[in-house]
Amino acid sequence: LKPALLGHLVPSQLNIWMGASKHGLSSGLHHDHHDNLYVLLRGHKRFRLYSPADAQRMYTYGQIAHVHANGRIVFKSQPPVGPDGAEISKVQLWKARTVAETELKAAEAALARGDAGAQQRLNEAEEHLEDTLEKALLDEMEMEMDDDEMDEDGASDEDDHQGFGGDSDKEDGSTQRRRSTLGDMVDESGTNPDNFCRVDLSKPDPEIRRDFPNFPGKGAAAVVEVKAGEMLYLPAGWFHEVTSMGEKGHLAFNYWSHPPDNLDPSMNGFKRPYSSGFWPAMWAENTARSGQPSADNRDKVSTVDEV
Repeated sequence: LKPALLGHLVPSQLNIWMGASKHGLSSGLHHDHHDNLYVLLRGHKRFRLYSPADAQRMYTYGQIAHVHANGRIVFKSQPPVGPDGAEISKVQLWKARTVAETELKAAEAALARGDAGAQQRLNEAEEHLEDTLEKALLDEMEMEMDDDEMDEDGASDEDDHQGFGGDSDKEDGSTQRRRSTLGDMVDESGTNPDNFCRVDLSKPDPEIRRDFPNFPGKGAAAVVEVKAGEMLYLPAGWFHEVTSMGEKGHLAFNYWSHPPDNLDPSMNGFKRPYSSGFWPAMWAENTARSGQPSADNRDKVSTVDEV
């Protein structure tokens, strides 16, 4: 599913969020790592928004290492990550694989033409590609082991404002506050995700100013009311607290997309939202493996000159 509204952005994940709070269920103040097209299907949502320009004043649980120009926030606990959210090591492996595959095709063409030394060139190209793929496989296995360790610790890179299913108000009618992580809706280990803030916006202003003197303040937030049938586009890195409510429950659907890092405001920036061809190439490979046609024929897998 890739709606035309997303243009040339590459989807990362699709989610459904649901709950049954009448008086207001708070997400807690946090930011996400992807651009978010949020579609409200039922109920009412109130978003309190803070710019990623204020990231160093938001008192996140994680230590911020860098804020990219497009708002993508990187924490010290994460591996090096580019502004489009791609791990630098993965992009480097993709580039190496692309170069190796391009050379293999050229060697095969040379052999078909009967060029001198073509067989040796082909043998070397095959060996180089095999070594590159083996390294990529080993790195992937290592990253999966790291992900498993993170899951055991109760942490996740992808944290958003609500879990699936059945959240409701407390019996006394007060607003219930709950932080959740994808795949592990309640963090039973007590570990707080890096991208969540220690500031509780339900507290009185004087208490917040006392405990978090550099926080911009509740009055500095942009407040957006979203009703059923409306959408909100929220770029990566924007801090937000979401309060969800509805007499008959609340239901939302969202698209997460890899954040664009080509900030050119012209049509060129729209057609090529990423400075690297990594995410379009990954999208093309995944859709090819699933047997689905590309969502947009204008999206081309990058050649070696574009990586």
